Amino acid sequence: MVLVDIHSHILPGIDDGSPDLDSSLGLAEAAVADGITHALMTPHTLNGKYLNHKKDIIKETADFQKALEENHIPGLQGVNTRKLTKMLRQAGTMRGKITNDISNIDKIIEEIKNHKISNLVEEVS
Repeated sequence: MVLVDIHSHILPGIDDGSPDLDSSLGLAEAAVADGITHALMTPHTLNGKYLNHKKDIIKETADFQKALEENHIPGLQGVNTRKLTKMLRQAGTMRGKITNDISNIDKIIEEIKNHKISNLVEEVS
């Protein structure tokens, strides 16, 4: 089962989330222990308090991905989380799947269409 945290402030020291790398690694380990298989990095950006530009977030995400790999903690890379977050904010809840294998796109679309939607709000801790 894939369980994706689509809103996290786990990147170290760039917003009001995790203050440093050690804390971020600890949070990532705790997330994995709770069953999270992937997490999208969604720090505050240009909101008047935090000035995190796209290129800086991409670099910080790559650096954090490297630290996750060095510490044998699963991570998600190669996803434009800014675009995904914007799309979800505009369109609301939607079915989807994050994959790097689209060799059988028809099967993936069928899986998405047939996925049973449950009341996830009640299941969130």
